[in-house]
Amino acid sequence: MPLLREYDDPKLATVGEAMELFRQMFEGLQFMHEHHVAHRDISKLNVMMDSQPILPDSFHPQSPEMSRDMKRWLTPRSRTAHPVKYYITDFGLSTRYSAEETNPLEIPIFGGDRTVPEFQQDRTIPRNPFHTDIYYMGNFIRQYFMQEYTNFTFMEPLIATMVQDDPSKRPTMDDVVTSFKEILSKLSSWKLRERLVERKDNVAVNFLKDLHHISFRTVPFLLTRRPALPTPKA
Repeated sequence: MPLLREYDDPKLATVGEAMELFRQMFEGLQFMHEHHVAHRDISKLNVMMDSQPILPDSFHPQSPEMSRDMKRWLTPRSRTAHPVKYYITDFGLSTRYSAEETNPLEIPIFGGDRTVPEFQQDRTIPRNPFHTDIYYMGNFIRQYFMQEYTNFTFMEPLIATMVQDDPSKRPTMDDVVTSFKEILSKLSSWKLRERLVERKDNVAVNFLKDLHHISFRTVPFLLTRRPALPTPKA
């Protein structure tokens, strides 16, 4: 296992980088569900990345902004130029079921995300943890991407289905992956290269960030033919 780092340190820079994160997370959870494993605690703290491609000299575990020998500050490389792999971690609350258990029910257990609608009701009522996983995944994207950035309106219909109050109406991960692939197929290369625009930024800040992004990311990556969706090698 590589030395993992928080998925957003450094921050993702483009729509394409975010979509690659979503793709890996969706397919990872789909794989777990196909093998009858419910994670039960998908949250920001449990999404990590192998930062070796963007920090080839590694980092110090106690001071992630410093080199492993603590002698210099680190300057991360771009994810678009050096794609990374993401990991869903912490299986302490996870449960594996038999293939015959098509609708397993468990007493709710609170993980890092305490906003699950069905958990706000009677906590003694057993719930299907696979339905809860879908909510966790959708709410992660809603909270840390859709509410933070202006770029993800195209994800709203899918995420809305994943975070429905009625857990029985949420899609399966197979459905999510199918819908996501369709969404991704309709995004242009220009859209994927688009800078992530923070909702808190004003016009002046956005202008300066756009200028920097086009000059030091978009144009160089177009000239070097870097893919807009930075998918790491298997």
